[in-house]
Amino acid sequence: MARQSDGRRFTPPIVVDFWKVSLQIVAERLPCLCSRMARVECDIEESLIEVDGKPVDGIVVTCGRCGHEVEVPGYDTPENRRKAKQMLHATCPAGEHNCYTLPPTTSEQGVMNMENERD
Repeated sequence: MARQSDGRRFTPPIVVDFWKVSLQIVAERLPCLCSRMARVECDIEESLIEVDGKPVDGIVVTCGRCGHEVEVPGYDTPENRRKAKQMLHATCPAGEHNCYTLPPTTSEQGVMNMENERD
């Protein structure tokens, strides 16, 4: 492994990106393993939200337990869903540390329906 001028090891960016993406994929597929976290189902809807005084497309995620809402600008993508769950976790008004689950996206529902029709 190469060393930088200050003596630290140099890791090529592609390796760092590979591991970052791999860890994100694993984390998304693992169930909540912490026994102290309650699994809470949330609702998600696409809506116009206000960012810096301007209306933009975004998603609104509502906690199924307390009704707390968070808004994330952008479309319903896996990245924005992850951001919304992180925001719910960080801003829970009751201070709870829950594992938030969201219903499948429209495209995921279409794939599931196609698989069910084949059976």
